[in-house]
Amino acid sequence: MTESELQLLRAALRARERRITDLERALHRQGMFDPLTGLPNRELLLDRLDHALALALRSPSVTAVIQIDIDRFGRLNDWLGSEGGDAALVELSRRLRAVLRPGDTLARVGADEFAVLCVQLDSERAVHDVATRLLSTLDEPMGSGERQFALTVSAGVALARDGHRRPGDLLADANSALDRAKRRGGMRHEIFDAQMRERLVDRLRIENELRTAVERDELRLEYQPIVGLRAARIVGVEALVRWQHPRLGLIGPDRFVDIAEESGLIRTVGAWVLRHAAAQAAAWRGDGHGPPLELAVNLSARQLSRPDALVETVTDALRDSGLPPGLLALEITESALVDDGDEEAAEAALARLRALGVRLVLDDFGTGYASLAQLKRLRFDAIKVDRSFVASLGRADEGEDALLVAAIIHMATALGLTVVAEGVESPRQLRRLSALRCAQGQGYHFARPLEPGMLRELLAADPPAAWSTS
Repeated sequence: MTESELQLLRAALRARERRITDLERALHRQGMFDPLTGLPNRELLLDRLDHALALALRSPSVTAVIQIDIDRFGRLNDWLGSEGGDAALVELSRRLRAVLRPGDTLARVGADEFAVLCVQLDSERAVHDVATRLLSTLDEPMGSGERQFALTVSAGVALARDGHRRPGDLLADANSALDRAKRRGGMRHEIFDAQMRERLVDRLRIENELRTAVERDELRLEYQPIVGLRAARIVGVEALVRWQHPRLGLIGPDRFVDIAEESGLIRTVGAWVLRHAAAQAAAWRGDGHGPPLELAVNLSARQLSRPDALVETVTDALRDSGLPPGLLALEITESALVDDGDEEAAEAALARLRALGVRLVLDDFGTGYASLAQLKRLRFDAIKVDRSFVASLGRADEGEDALLVAAIIHMATALGLTVVAEGVESPRQLRRLSALRCAQGQGYHFARPLEPGMLRELLAADPPAAWSTS
């Protein structure tokens, strides 16, 4: 081979090596950047955050992460379609990037989640300013013409502290702050602080202990009567779960049910409730105290998301207890139907439950976004008016609440639905509901949640005179 041929071969090899290097760089870039928005992805953000935390240990400046989540993006994406949803994400990324400093990193870390890494900030106050600017980018609507829409986001902020040695820890704290922002209504930002850390640790402890609570037989059930207002007699009961905690004593569902929801443990807890409540209701039925009682049990969105498992759980509970399906009422909140999630799975679950012969009740009516179309399509048997509408009834300043309750009762009656008023706590509320022809009521005016033995005694006794409006 001549020298010139060798030079040509060397040149060809160098060109090939450059192409391989360019290809490797392109593949590396593809693996580090989001293909839709062109933003860094989670992997690249974590890499940059790792370097930022190392620098933060040697610098008095402030380093922070801001986690951003689009509120109810799933429903918006259904309305816009996939292409419209992608366009909204691209536009959002453009607006967010426009208000950031050159040294800040904006990354797309999830389907509808973004994160901002802010470094060398002058003060913690500056973090508030950045978060405020990010949210203000959505003051103007998106889209055009008839396809205009308002996009809202929530944000959680975490500041780098001495305890943050790993990037994932800082992101987790920002996500916890984001969760609180969403629980407080969205379109706001929250900053992770020491109190939030304590609550997070407490929640993790509760979650770990809840995992074995069923095995240790620590759950308890209490039952609150549901009273027919015309006859002033108990027509049903709602099963309410309690936890006989070995360290905290008897605690109510407000301490652990939402933790069970987030962790997925609600399926185990819910199955336990259904099984034991059905057995108890069947036992009361055998006592022969008056007409059969309807048993109401709450269902969660998590349970509805797995129709096969839920139907199997309900079927087993009915079979094992011998309780007739028509005496079981399953309560579903409006939020369980409309929150981001698999609505088709929820509707499929309700259809299959109805096929079993159980009754369906829409709980907390008026606080969510259920439509008349949903009431008709899902064929509920009853609705429960939220206590917030009942609280002012009978007072001189009852205002629009009475009109709303009257309208709900009229609508429900026309649709063939039974109306149950929640939170009945006074004679004046009872009298007003009776005047509005509400069918049933539930609340402390009748009875607090009772242990099975105490409820058995109440069922055997004559109803208190205070229950009657005559």
